[in-house]
Parts: sequence; C-alpha cells; structure tokens
Amino acid sequence: MFVLLLTAFFFSACDKPYDDSEEGIDDGTEIVGGTDKDTGSDDEDEGDGEYDDDTGISFGDVVDVETFISKPIVDQVWVKGYIVGSATGANGKKRYDFEPPFDHDTALLLADDPATADLSHVVSVCLTSCSKKIREELNLKEHPENRGKVLSVFGFRETYLAIPGIKKIDAYEFSN
Repeated sequence: MFVLLLTAFFFSACDKPYDDSEEGIDDGTEIVGGTDKDTGSDDEDEGDGEYDDDTGISFGDVVDVETFISKPIVDQVWVKGYIVGSATGANGKKRYDFEPPFDHDTALLLADDPATADLSHVVSVCLTSCSKKIREELNLKEHPENRGKVLSVFGFRETYLAIPGIKKIDAYEFSN
C-alpha cells in the first residue's frame, strides 16, 4: 500500500482536472492557440535514452534561465531568474501576461533580464493546486509585488505551457 501511495505522489500531474473560467484578457497578454497538453515528443531532451551529458550540469546546480532553456538538463537543478510574468493554459489557450494586472495564478514566468517579454527567453513554473501553499505565496495575481524579484526554483526541466519549465516545484527561495 505504501508503494502505491508513494507512486501516486511522485507521478501525480500538476495540471488541474478541470478548467478555470476566465473573463476577458487585458493588454500585455499573448494568446497562443492549442491545448495545455503536451502533444509533442520530448525526444530533444531524451534522445535515444542514453544521455551524453557533456553540459557539466549536475544535480543541485544553479543555472540561469538561458542555460536552462538551451541545455539538455537531465538532473534536478535550481533555475534562477527574475519573475517577469504570469501564465495559464486554462480553456485550451495559453496566455502569458508580462504586464499588470496579472489575471492568472497558475504559473510564473522567469527570465534573466527583468524587462524580458519574449517567450523565447523565459521559462514557466507551474503553480497549480498540487502546490497550493507555494501557489498562494508566489503568484502574481495575489502578489504583484513579486514581479521583478529574483526567484530560484528547484525541479526537473520539462515542457510546460509550450515552453521549457518546471512542472513540480520541489523547493524555492527568493534571492537578493
């Protein structure tokens, strides 16, 4: 029984089993069609199952956003960047807000530059209900003052909201 519970805990999805209703979209929001489900393959990260890890990045290392995006990281790492926006994939459309007011509390966007508003230079961090306490503390909808702060998040590199990100936060900390 313990093994079953442990397996369920480690393999539970970060996505909610239902869609939130959203009203209107404010300026500063970029909408990308499609669904929140990853339909593509993660082969670019996994290759043939054998990793030629010449990145020099290993478990527990701290990496910046550009390194997190560009390297095939296979271990849990800390990604460190400025909080530059919020995002959601509710109702089958991905929305990315880089300017207040922030209407979404389901994901954060991190970047190396606090002025970044380019999706190719940000990573997404899942804040869904599987980490309710973290979501309440970090989301920009309730805490717009977090925008521009430096945040380090520990987890595995995955695709989330169609960009590189962390779906399950194992630890986080604010930096100066």
